[in-house]
Amino acid sequence: MFYGQRNDVNDNEEIQLSLRHYINNNPPAVMTGITVHFPNLEFLCIQEVWQSNYSDLLVEELHKIYPYVIRDVGKYGHGSNYFLLNSGLMFASKYEILDVDFKYFGTSCNQCVYAGKGLLMIKVLLWYEDIRTEKAVVGYLYSTQLQAYQGKVEVNDKQLDDIVKWTKEFRETTKRENDVIAFDILSGDFNFDNISPGDKNVREHELFDVYRDEGRQSPGTDHHWTVGTEMRQHYLYEDEVSTPEGLKKCLESPLLRQQFIVDADIEEASLDTIVYALPKTEISPCGGKRRIDLILYHVDYPVIPTRYNFVTRLTRLTDHIPVTMNFKLPTSFD
Repeated sequence: MFYGQRNDVNDNEEIQLSLRHYINNNPPAVMTGITVHFPNLEFLCIQEVWQSNYSDLLVEELHKIYPYVIRDVGKYGHGSNYFLLNSGLMFASKYEILDVDFKYFGTSCNQCVYAGKGLLMIKVLLWYEDIRTEKAVVGYLYSTQLQAYQGKVEVNDKQLDDIVKWTKEFRETTKRENDVIAFDILSGDFNFDNISPGDKNVREHELFDVYRDEGRQSPGTDHHWTVGTEMRQHYLYEDEVSTPEGLKKCLESPLLRQQFIVDADIEEASLDTIVYALPKTEISPCGGKRRIDLILYHVDYPVIPTRYNFVTRLTRLTDHIPVTMNFKLPTSFD
């Protein structure tokens, strides 16, 4: 989930190259932390919305704020989901949606073969720079959920290959001659983290050369302010995390955090190592640090993040910690 703050943009290639160099060498100050409330959000990327009756209720509430909602995304068939679950992806926007596409992962295994997981691709209209020439300022947003509990099967790297290919193709086929691209954001449940030894192959994937993760210091190391986002499912209803304030307190404590959040020490992602694993009794450097929910921005269309939060408002309603990012669209710099 993320929010974009509008500023004017310039499509000049030299300015974009200079801006990219500046941001890479002068990381902007970002307000980070754990909060019990969501900030003002202009876009929502939601995963695991599989049940239609609850989806109806959610859409009804979302429409009070977001006029544009995409739901029930997926491809039904014997080869994609056995006619069972859709992708679980939902998207809500305050801005008009210009183009939409979805592609499903053909490499899913285990329980994920019954859910048509894939990549939802959206192009939104932000504003017209010049209505006479229809010069439009647009944004690209992608939402996904990758394979979970794959065991020894190498799946996630192939799905990342697909994402790199599909995002590029969608942008190229939908960009009009007069379009100015303000941002290109990829978010979702990636089901791997940047620290676990078993995730080394995917955290070094070329996707992270194309898209930047604000929470990542380097491959294998996260910034100190990050926390894990995958909760221990058997501890969801404990009293300590029964309120947003209680969950926030637990996330801020290294010892309590690893009691309720999965550790970033996974050797092999499976139900046994993630869902059924017991928390450690001693504080671990990677305790409660399995950060699998990411918001990334394309390095060719850089934004200036101003705020990055882990939100506890939905405690007991989800086994994930929602992530939000506020950003500006840069126009000038010193």
